[in-house]
Amino acid sequence: MSYYFSAKEQGCNRVIQGERTQVNFKKKQEMYKLFITLFSAFTLVLLRPAAAKEVSQDNVERAEYSLQIIKEYSVTSPDRAQDELYISSDLRKFLPRKKQIDWLIQSAVVANRLNDFSLSESTLTALYYSFMSELTAKERGLFFYFLGHVNLKRGDNDTAIKIYNCALKSYTKENFALRAMFSIANALIAKGDYELSEAVMRLLLAEVNRQKIDKWKAAPTNVLGIFALHRKNYGEAESYFRQAMDLHQKNRNKAGEYNASLNLLLVFALTSNFEMFERLKDRLARTGEQLLDQDRVAYFSVIKYLEKFNKNKGLNESDMAAMLSDIDSIKSMIVKTAVSSFIAPEINLNLVKEKTQITTLDWVKEIQEKESCTDDKLDFSFMSVEIE
Repeated sequence: MSYYFSAKEQGCNRVIQGERTQVNFKKKQEMYKLFITLFSAFTLVLLRPAAAKEVSQDNVERAEYSLQIIKEYSVTSPDRAQDELYISSDLRKFLPRKKQIDWLIQSAVVANRLNDFSLSESTLTALYYSFMSELTAKERGLFFYFLGHVNLKRGDNDTAIKIYNCALKSYTKENFALRAMFSIANALIAKGDYELSEAVMRLLLAEVNRQKIDKWKAAPTNVLGIFALHRKNYGEAESYFRQAMDLHQKNRNKAGEYNASLNLLLVFALTSNFEMFERLKDRLARTGEQLLDQDRVAYFSVIKYLEKFNKNKGLNESDMAAMLSDIDSIKSMIVKTAVSSFIAPEINLNLVKEKTQITTLDWVKEIQEKESCTDDKLDFSFMSVEIE
């Protein structure tokens, strides 16, 4: 009996010991899990700064590379730079502030060349609200130049002139003020004030010649040809456009050369110089496809219909419809003005001008008021030559 109890007790002891062992094992297992969790957390805390630093450095390198691509292609291939800007827009924040400013200015260059108003708005508002106090005088001038361009392209000429005037004041005596002067003259043309515009353009060309800035001779020379066209002085216009073509060619400015060549082609169409027209037309067709400027490609097409009109003493119904379609597709107010001024009268085409009230964009108006860009009185007192 005692044996039985002894055995039973022994069994109970074994069960109890087994239970204790199992409990101890579970406790050890839980302690082990807790240890692993704590160790993992501790390891992550130690390693996270290094990992974060590695990721951050990678983003900086990617941002630097994107900026390099944007700068490289902003002028030579703006559509390629535009793609990079949209793909890499989140990377700009990883750059130092000075390089972020550089990024945004290059973005404004691209938006300007491609007439991408959405990109212009996002770029210029970012520059204004985040970096305006850090901009140099030249950078401020660039900012106002690009802001003025947005308004000029929309046909808001009065606002454009006021903002270009702010650009002029920002540049003070820097050579870059010439760009602002050129823009003011263009806005005056769009407004229909040819007399004042020509006076400003001749003043600009005189200053360019005085300072011997050869790269700036082409643009005002081309516009002086436009004034000759308005006077129907075709020989003078041809001379100016040929000079502008040669100057742009020397500067390797394909867009400028194309514009001057289009104007020269217009002279040949107006004067029925069919032989010279054909020679220049083939070259322009190849260049226009490369520049991706749809407004000027449409303008080129309209000039060809003018030449066809003069050669055949009229246009058939199909050609007239196609020409009107090209005219309707033109968005640029500058190009529209050229069509209505030089081509429409020659073919007895009555282009009904849209009487739309152009209102200044809200975000432009806010910047304009904050920066006091409300003065349209032109001041060229910083120049060494005087306006006549």
